[in-house]
Amino acid sequence: PVQVMRELALADDAPELAWVANQLGMLAVVDDRHTEALVHFQEFEERSRRSHGDDYSNIDVARVNRATALVKLGRHAEAEPIFRDLIARRGWSSALEGLADIHRAHGEIDDAVTALRDAARWNHEHGGEADRCGNLMSIAELEAGRARHEAAAAVLDEATPICKVAGVADAEARIGAVRARMR
Repeated sequence: PVQVMRELALADDAPELAWVANQLGMLAVVDDRHTEALVHFQEFEERSRRSHGDDYSNIDVARVNRATALVKLGRHAEAEPIFRDLIARRGWSSALEGLADIHRAHGEIDDAVTALRDAARWNHEHGGEADRCGNLMSIAELEAGRARHEAAAAVLDEATPICKVAGVADAEARIGAVRARMR
């Protein structure tokens, strides 16, 4: 194993190093070190491009990860065009969720709800029911936050069975918290 790691370290274009950079970026995100994460995601993108060419899907994985870190840093103007490009080309829920975060930060709640609805639909079509649960819960939270209790209750009614079947661990707590805000 040590010899393999040495060989990888010396092979600058080894595709495995791209994934190492991505994982380091994800670890940095978990620790709220988003500036550091940006460096790792950029390396992931560059290494993926060198090893597989411009059309490799991991380049877009790196881009969505980088844009998500940019949002965490409040750099919305840099992140938004990345998300919009990925939505146009791939339709990915992660890009739609990132765009929703930008809309939410700018107080554009209707646009955030629309993006989250699109993400929920994408997740349903691609078997991501746990993520769909999260999208719907975010919509319910937004609706409750602007005192649209009927809309929030309707989304909770839609989300509850989906979350239950998907086995989302924190769903009950989130549902309870939204219902408490509606009282």
